[in-house]
Amino acid sequence: MLAPNAHRRGEPAETQAREQCVRRVCGIVATGHARNAHGVALIGIAKGLAGHARIGVDIERLDREVGVDRLARKYLTAIERASLANLDLRQRRERFVRYWTCKEAMSKATADGLIAPFGRLDVELSDTPRLVDGPAPYVPSQWTLHRVGVPAAWAATIAIWRRG
Repeated sequence: MLAPNAHRRGEPAETQAREQCVRRVCGIVATGHARNAHGVALIGIAKGLAGHARIGVDIERLDREVGVDRLARKYLTAIERASLANLDLRQRRERFVRYWTCKEAMSKATADGLIAPFGRLDVELSDTPRLVDGPAPYVPSQWTLHRVGVPAAWAATIAIWRRG
């Protein structure tokens, strides 16, 4: 997740909202479930996917107070950072969170977590986000990213990794 103080810790309603969003929009059977102070992470197998496929899900609030410019330097590629250049602070923060949910969802599918090479994963945001470039195991041909329909205050991404 983004930062220790990004939202109030231990807030049951926040955690419950995340869990409900994941279960509702993913249609997954959970094979792993982890809680931490920042929210909920679920890793599961999507119904109908082959056994060698893994899924990662990330859900974040768009209004999180984060040091977007500092985090962008650390976690975004040069191309992604350039896409933030002409935006105001609110727009930069929201766009950063959208990039983050894509990258974090992929890192959950691989179980790399925060050691994933976020700054080398080049994501293109659009109606259908996609991984453009990255080192193994983040090979674009093995990944599909799906923007999830969640309430307007949230951004969510499902990443499906079809391992070779």
